[in-house]
Amino acid sequence: MLDYEETPEGEEPAPLEEPEPPPEPEPVDPDKTYWAALPVDLLPAAIEDRIREFYSSHTRTGVLDLWRAAHQAFYSLSESGTHEASKLIEFGPEGEMLGVRSNQLRSIIRYILTSATADRPAFSPKATNASAAAMAQVSTARTLLDYYHKKKGLEQALISVALRCLLYGKAYLWETWDTSVGPRGPDGKRLGDVAIKALSPIDVVCDMDRPSEEADWFIIRVWRNKYDQAAQYAAGDEDRYNDLIEVADMFEGERTLSSLTFDRTVRKTDDVAQWHLLHAPTPACPEGRYTIMTGKEDILFDGPLPFDELHVYDMTPEEFLEAGSLGYGAVWELMGLQQVYDGMLSTAVTNFDAMGTNDILLPDGTNVGYEELREGLNIIRHPPGQPPAVLEKFQLADAFFKLFTAVRENMQLSTGVNNVVRGDPESSLKSGSALALIQAQAVHFQSGFQGAYVRLEENAATGIIQILKRYAEVPRLAAIAGAYESDALKAFKAEDINQIDRVDIEVGNPIFRTVAGKFDIATQLLERGLIKDVNAYYQVLETGRLEPVTDPARRGAMRVRDENELRMRGPALTPTGKFDPITGMPLNEVQGCPVVITQDPHAHIAGHASVLDSADALANPAVVNAVTEHILEHLRVWQSADPNLMQLLGFPVFGMVGAEAGPPPKGGDPAKGANDQKSAEASEKATGDNAPGDARPAK
Repeated sequence: MLDYEETPEGEEPAPLEEPEPPPEPEPVDPDKTYWAALPVDLLPAAIEDRIREFYSSHTRTGVLDLWRAAHQAFYSLSESGTHEASKLIEFGPEGEMLGVRSNQLRSIIRYILTSATADRPAFSPKATNASAAAMAQVSTARTLLDYYHKKKGLEQALISVALRCLLYGKAYLWETWDTSVGPRGPDGKRLGDVAIKALSPIDVVCDMDRPSEEADWFIIRVWRNKYDQAAQYAAGDEDRYNDLIEVADMFEGERTLSSLTFDRTVRKTDDVAQWHLLHAPTPACPEGRYTIMTGKEDILFDGPLPFDELHVYDMTPEEFLEAGSLGYGAVWELMGLQQVYDGMLSTAVTNFDAMGTNDILLPDGTNVGYEELREGLNIIRHPPGQPPAVLEKFQLADAFFKLFTAVRENMQLSTGVNNVVRGDPESSLKSGSALALIQAQAVHFQSGFQGAYVRLEENAATGIIQILKRYAEVPRLAAIAGAYESDALKAFKAEDINQIDRVDIEVGNPIFRTVAGKFDIATQLLERGLIKDVNAYYQVLETGRLEPVTDPARRGAMRVRDENELRMRGPALTPTGKFDPITGMPLNEVQGCPVVITQDPHAHIAGHASVLDSADALANPAVVNAVTEHILEHLRVWQSADPNLMQLLGFPVFGMVGAEAGPPPKGGDPAKGANDQKSAEASEKATGDNAPGDARPAK
């Protein structure tokens, strides 16, 4: 049917010409087109080819079996998945052999993991420039990172990646924006939030010939409830919904593609594999690509990459040279020695079970009552001439114990772990300093692993900031809580952190990561009188943490830092209605920065003065006024404070900075008393051999 143009009344409308149909798209030649740039109807087959090649290659080279063996060794699992360390295992033709597993491998790996992950990271966000507005966002970014680390699963995901890395040589952390979670907006819909997931190398398909830092694409497998998946991607479409809940995984029935140890296809489950293609922008794929696929050739989403980068971060402490994207696992060195250790232990237990019960040798004619024998003993009679004796059948030579010990020590040496860190120090090591040094050496040996973990923390923190800068458009609340702080809510949105460029992690001395090192440091602080509260020292002994000793000073320093960051914003000055008694000028105070008598005046004045070390801050009159007014307020409060209260709080008395602490002079000005005391000390010091006086002639 033709449409007609509007014409004046009485005139014949002129028919419009039929629009020409759009030209047919030229057919795509898959052999000449980059696979990630193929049309959506050809893309699933290309994705499936990459997945199959990835798993087939790892199966042919034995890497998949190595990963599975490492998993089984760490968790003491058999080939069928049963736990073997929790029981005695009977084997042999007649079940006459007993198998025992003492998992030394797990103990060593757990120590390496704990030494690197026990201390929470100190996030240090870096702004794009040194402007006051940019520096003011540092505090917000740090608060957000602490929130996601403690409350949103970042800490557990990082530890999970580190453990996978020790077992498989490499592991991944994936961060993305999930629109199905997060707080609800005014319309009732979810606002979305950052999703963080730890992944094993079996779940991340990649280009096997390129290291992760050079990778252009990843295909990530996650397990998703098929009903949730259908509700999210087929809302209101009944046919589509039914198709999604009945869809089968493209690799269903292939055990090697399902899991490292347990087969998801042999038990009833509602989970199905969901594959996410993440491709970075490249000349062959200019906008990048993000595709979600499930089942066989079933695309749930397809579009350009919605991020500035892939946000897939790998952890590889040790490179596996000439092996492409593979890493080298610390546990691999221990698996053979663990089998030797278990074999020797099983041999000893089997022999003890067979011949551990001693028998009684009795000459013929000896009468022994039944009540004189314990249950389980046998009597062996022999010709008379020898007294009754006990027949000992089970003995282990000294060489057995030496080999047993040598195997365990070899396991420790190969990973840099020693007896001290495992709770069995040598008798010659008695002092806390010696134990701390030995522990620190073990931590230092793992510097490669710890360095990789720190890099992962930095990448993860930077990724969270970048994702929030892009998608946190609506203000949202983050729950903030600390060990000595009450729970609080803080609103934030993307523009509050849009000038944060990256995040660094502050790494401390390895000795602070060891319990013995913390004990030794606390003891030295106590001996030097730097610990005023003995109860804090006892808390260090009980908990193995230095926070009870260091937190008072840390909280004071954090208060100075928070006030400085607030002052960098150039806050307004509020008149107090009072006047300076010397100058007669009106007094002002900085909003949000009250000065109280319990704050250390010396630390606050010196800390606030450092704000003006920045040329950018000096060029901002609002910042200069806020800093100077606040310092003057500290000075006024300090000057009017009671000297006795200052000394009770451990703060310097005004006018006595640099003088020895002591009770203030009775009556009069304390500053004057201090000056008189200095004069008296100088006179006493001058009574030496070279001091002039009437008692001796001058030289």
